[in-house]
Amino acid sequence: MKRTALYLCLGVILGLIIGYGLGRSILPVGPSTEGAGTATARPQWNKGSRVVGYVLPNDGPYYNLKWEGVDRRLKELGYEPQKYSAGGYKNVKAQTDIMENLIQKQVAGIILHAVDEKALIPFVERAYAAGIPVICENVEVHSDKIAGSVQLANEENGWELAMALVNEMGGKGNIAALIGPPGLDVTDTMWNSAKDYLSRFPDIHIVREEYLPVNAPDALKVMEVLLVAYRSEERRVG
Repeated sequence: MKRTALYLCLGVILGLIIGYGLGRSILPVGPSTEGAGTATARPQWNKGSRVVGYVLPNDGPYYNLKWEGVDRRLKELGYEPQKYSAGGYKNVKAQTDIMENLIQKQVAGIILHAVDEKALIPFVERAYAAGIPVICENVEVHSDKIAGSVQLANEENGWELAMALVNEMGGKGNIAALIGPPGLDVTDTMWNSAKDYLSRFPDIHIVREEYLPVNAPDALKVMEVLLVAYRSEERRVG
């Protein structure tokens, strides 16, 4: 019987649910000295609070692991960390409401893993105007008002993860890709890099590409449907 190897390459695998990060770039974006003898004025950050909001897009083991590290380190530095979740990448309003609440509370700072690169820009800039520094992680928010940015090495991650998949498959088979949330640079950059690597193997075929919000239960349901469908196809071909 002819068997078709089906490998489900979840967008969560591409660093979005399980959070693989082979390399990270850390970019200070806030006020700095530009040019010899020219200093940019530093904003007056709010010093009346010790609360730092950690704003996440979702819940799950990956986000819990990140929270444990952030919680521990901020407490060591004398801050009071508070965790907030939007409950999913589709919940833009939930996250903007969280940001609005933190701005109103005049917290000491915000660490933001945004659900959307553009929708959070006004809130990052309002936080800046209120004297609240915002550090963005994993998803870049395109504003010059962020105080810093910590990002995954997305191209390298996509390439390396595709390499691991090819090795596991023995260089041949079919891939159904559940890529991750639509509309994010991190999603497209990782997946395009992965496809670039996969294109070098003529016996590997991408039979399905589907954007999917980062939600493990939903991803597992789609994966189960695909497995049933392709197993049925194998029986018909065989």
